Amino acid sequence: MRLGLSDAEIAAITAWDPWFLRQIRHILDLEAAFTALPAGTPTREQLRQMKRAGFADRRLGALRGVDEATVRAWRHAANLRPVYKRVDTCAAEFEAHTPYLYSTYEDECEAAPPRTAR
Repeated sequence: MRLGLSDAEIAAITAWDPWFLRQIRHILDLEAAFTALPAGTPTREQLRQMKRAGFADRRLGALRGVDEATVRAWRHAANLRPVYKRVDTCAAEFEAHTPYLYSTYEDECEAAPPRTAR
């Protein structure tokens, strides 16, 4: 893709599903847009978009020519921190006593333990 090949050309060469190629191209497009931003600190929304897409602070720093600590400082200054979501390990079939959590850059945090009836 970075060499200018189209998705159709890559699919013909690799037999990769076009859906996966579109996902990879989307990531590359996000990187290009983030790299092309004017010099200075990206906005909260620009950082949030990249974090929601799964980019690590280290990668964002590489794209902007700064270190990981600088990107982390930008995020913290913008009050952009991960929240935690629960995974229902029992698929709602019965109460999960050992659910696990994953971090994401969404709005609602589910990390607090559920309240049990007394």
